[in-house]
Amino acid sequence: MDQQSPPNLNILIVEDNEDDIAIYQRAFSKTTQINTIYCVCNGIDALKFLAHQAPFQNPSDSPPPDLILMDINMPGMKGPDLLSQIKSNPNFNFIPCIMLSSSTQPADIKKCYSLGASGYLKKPISFALFIDQLNVFNTYWGQMILAHSHDTAIQ
Repeated sequence: MDQQSPPNLNILIVEDNEDDIAIYQRAFSKTTQINTIYCVCNGIDALKFLAHQAPFQNPSDSPPPDLILMDINMPGMKGPDLLSQIKSNPNFNFIPCIMLSSSTQPADIKKCYSLGASGYLKKPISFALFIDQLNVFNTYWGQMILAHSHDTAIQ
C-alpha cells in the first residue's frame, strides 16, 4: 500500500472573538498539515462562505473547507443553529464540524453531537495547552480521508 503524506487541509473557523482567532491562527501556523485557514465571525457569514454568496462569491477565495471549527456561543446565530443548517444541507452536510467552547455542560455537548457534530473541544485556558490539543487534533485529522481533501488522494 502506498504511504502518502496526509493532505493539507483547508479549515474554516467560525469565531466571534478576535483574540481566539489570533490564537488559532498562531497555533495552526506551527503545523504543516494546514493549507489555508479562513475565518468568519458569525454563522450568517459562514453560510455565505459555504454558498459563495457576497462577499464570498469568488470560489477561489472561499473554497469548500475540509473541516469547520466553530464556537458555540456567538451573537446572532449560535453554533448549534449553524451546525443544524450545515448538516441539513446536502451540499455541506458531509463537512466535519468541530465545536469549540469553554462550556463543558453535558446539555451543550449532547445537543451538538445530536445535531451532527464530528467533535467537541473545550477551549484551552493557555496557548501551551492549545498547542498540545492541536497536536493531537492534527494527528487525528491528518489520518482521516475527507471528502474535499484533494480528491486524488482517495484514488
